[in-house]
Amino acid sequence: MPLDTTSSYPLALLRPDGRRWNELRRFQAQLSPIRSSSTSGTTMAGSISGSVDGSSYLEMGNTKVLCTVVGPVEEAQRVAGGAESDRNKAVLSAEVNVAGFSGVERRRQGGRDKRTTEMSHTLVQSLSPNVLLHLYPRSTITLTCHVLSQDGGMLAACLNAATLALVDAGVPMRGYIVGCSAGSMGGKGGGGGTVGDGSSKNEPEEEQDPSDPLLDLNSLEETELPSLTIGLQLSGGTTTSSGDLESTEKEKVTTLISETRFHVARLEGMMAVAVDGCRSLGGLMDEAVRRRGEVVLGGGGGGGGGGVS
Repeated sequence: MPLDTTSSYPLALLRPDGRRWNELRRFQAQLSPIRSSSTSGTTMAGSISGSVDGSSYLEMGNTKVLCTVVGPVEEAQRVAGGAESDRNKAVLSAEVNVAGFSGVERRRQGGRDKRTTEMSHTLVQSLSPNVLLHLYPRSTITLTCHVLSQDGGMLAACLNAATLALVDAGVPMRGYIVGCSAGSMGGKGGGGGTVGDGSSKNEPEEEQDPSDPLLDLNSLEETELPSLTIGLQLSGGTTTSSGDLESTEKEKVTTLISETRFHVARLEGMMAVAVDGCRSLGGLMDEAVRRRGEVVLGGGGGGGGGGVS
């Protein structure tokens, strides 16, 4: 979304990182940061071994995600006794790995926790309807998102990185799945009634202010404010003069998740801001894909290229 730079803006209304309420964090995307080596059998990234068919590296502020795609790979045998309808299309699986050094405090490497398991499930549920799985029967497509640094919006960053990695792998899709987070300055999450019940238990009626939404929260804002993450499917879009990606077909919300409680009156404003943010991020992602295409068509098929900020 375009930023108004002509009018004055009170410093008191700026967010802790200096952004206005409708500003995105710095965005950078790169396709094919990892390439398999046909001679040595290793990858450019020493910590990620094996063959990958597509990859992407994405930064949203200080949240950094590296995503790889393996597949579609045909399986000789699927699960024994599986339904024939399951064998007529590919199976998409996803895994989210959070590095121990990604946060402020170093975490011990171990098994997957509940949050990363839920994020992996969300990625599958959001991306599966967008991928043309019926074109690859008896096959599997494996997504792996490596979170290298986390500073808020981790699910949105994984959604965006996974979409770009699928594009890099040449997997046909109906459009981009773009994720973005939003929050509300109307108070902390525990104050009002929860979304869906329409009631207020602790918050007086005059304090239920649905305004003051914030776009693209960082880690500090996610901790202090009620927030949500939205995934938007943009199909057949065209880039406007402001850089937003406008879909020529009907936009579809594929993901809507909130880990906090907030009054239902704030939902509409938060969703509207998040959808606008998805359109802006979609334009940046589309520009990264086009730049990568120019590199490939120009004969420079090496890693890199496609970066945009």
